[in-house]
Amino acid sequence: MPIFGTTQLFKGTAATLKGWREYRRKTGRLPALSIFVHFLDAVILVGGIGYLIWYSVEKHWSKGLFFLILLPFFLVETFVSAWIERRARFRDLRVMRKNRHANRLK
Repeated sequence: MPIFGTTQLFKGTAATLKGWREYRRKTGRLPALSIFVHFLDAVILVGGIGYLIWYSVEKHWSKGLFFLILLPFFLVETFVSAWIERRARFRDLRVMRKNRHANRLK
């Protein structure tokens, strides 16, 4: 997320919220796992950056060293969170399809 810039962040957030609303419209409930994973990712991102800033100030890192450490953190966090969010979204879609199929059989 942070690599693409602010406009991409807002577009991605808007798309996520739209997907949650669509899921709720179709199932009558919110995709709890996707929401939990999304907010957990935000907490880890903000907490990780906060800790990294605090630690770099304590150890008197230069700006270059700080960004050298920050870059792998962002890359790993971005790829891992995208993988986890994708798995949660697929699980929610499976549940939605299963519920829709069960409702047709009634």
